[in-house]
Amino acid sequence: MLLTKSCHSKDHIMKRGSVRLGTLDYYRKTEIEEIRDEGEGQLTFDLIIDSPIELETRWFNTFQPFVRVGFGAETDPVRFPGKTSGSIDNLSIKNKTSTQTTMLIERAKIHIEREAPNSLILCVSLANKLDDCRDIFPKYDDQWHIRQTSAQEFGMQLAKALGNKLKEPKRGGLIDPTVAAEELTVHFRHEAVTYTNREAHFNKETTININYLISRMDMMAFIKPISFKREKEYRFILFVVHKVSKTILPLLEDHVILNLPEECLRMTF
Repeated sequence: MLLTKSCHSKDHIMKRGSVRLGTLDYYRKTEIEEIRDEGEGQLTFDLIIDSPIELETRWFNTFQPFVRVGFGAETDPVRFPGKTSGSIDNLSIKNKTSTQTTMLIERAKIHIEREAPNSLILCVSLANKLDDCRDIFPKYDDQWHIRQTSAQEFGMQLAKALGNKLKEPKRGGLIDPTVAAEELTVHFRHEAVTYTNREAHFNKETTININYLISRMDMMAFIKPISFKREKEYRFILFVVHKVSKTILPLLEDHVILNLPEECLRMTF
């Protein structure tokens, strides 16, 4: 598999030696219609259970915080990064617990509101062949690629480049300049986007597992509405973390241009 980045010819990675990453907030507000998503990283879900389904106890405790079920760390409520709120309505439990860590839910409506912490993202598309993505973004006249097997190393190089940017005076304008560079670390993740409806019914015919879907909500930037499915998106997410407080730091700009090392450019074609 290939990871393909659609772009204007003048912005090709091999011409610039750099790459531009926008924040989630940038993609919510951009005037470029073909890449704008006003709900980027922000989704409201209604997960409707219509027939008995095993739900992990930790998720029940996460969205029904005033009723604790089970004991031990495996049943503790999950704290998602960013903003989270939720509730469980119309609840019917067939058996209180089928195991210590799961519950057999006969009927329920789980309402979840999630917003990912603002972070920098690089959006590419999954492709089998070099020209698979030509029609996805017709306003772009060029593209570049890396092999999916190189994604981890490519992400590491992006994180290294962002780390170098944060060593610049005033932290490159990205974060509070009073924070010392040695107190910062760059974290990154990369994976394919999951596309799902904002209202999902779970019954015997459902193909996606409810526990898997909820677990994907830890990084909302990897979930998008099904209307974007044609983009076949794969994402690299970078966020700046304070080493002591372990918190994700807010970004002061909505984009950054990263100068890439030769090791990174050698992966592209």
